[in-house]
Amino acid sequence: MTSISMWRICASIPSFRVLGGFFHALCLWVHSVLVFPCTGEQCLDSRGQKRCSGTEREPMPAQTPAAALQGRAATGRYAYRAKAPGPQAPGHAEHAKLTHALGVHRQLLSHATAAIRTLTAARNEQIAQAIEDGFTIATVSAVTGENMKSVRTIALAYDDLFPSGLPRGTHMAALKQKSEELRAAERHRDQITERREALIMMALRNQVCDDLELASLTGLTPDHIRRATRGIVRPA
Repeated sequence: MTSISMWRICASIPSFRVLGGFFHALCLWVHSVLVFPCTGEQCLDSRGQKRCSGTEREPMPAQTPAAALQGRAATGRYAYRAKAPGPQAPGHAEHAKLTHALGVHRQLLSHATAAIRTLTAARNEQIAQAIEDGFTIATVSAVTGENMKSVRTIALAYDDLFPSGLPRGTHMAALKQKSEELRAAERHRDQITERREALIMMALRNQVCDDLELASLTGLTPDHIRRATRGIVRPA
């Protein structure tokens, strides 16, 4: 018996027909998985119909090198391109200018106050020494410009001095020079204070800063600023 006749006999048996169909379906599945693995190709079943269900995967378009580089730069891993800062608004520029000026005047006022404190201590010691060396309170008051009560109070604060033996003219010249230096330092402090007050008025008039911010910038209390700038319209 030939092989062809044997195959016809086996094909006539129902079980062989089921096995043949299963084997044919298995071959189609292996071919669809190994040859076309989810690349957008159509998967056919044993009946030759479309088998892939659900959403089909479309092939991804080719990406040019320029587009790939742009995508990498957008992620921030390879390149970072920060946007250039835009021009500041007029209100912000004025606010920055005023705050800087107030900070500078606060430092200048601090230095002037420290200089006045040093000169005052030196002048008071000279006043007490002059009284210890025999100068009258009226004479010292005339040279320094202080009232007689202040001269007496200063002299009593230095109770550990001894006569220096310096000539009278030397005492008067040193006391006069120190008093003039002290008055010049006080005038300089008053000028700084006036410029600071003008800046505060400008900030409130233009509604750039409020009372609390001005108090923080100047070292003054909000109540002092309100009293000094009474009558000026403040920001809401």
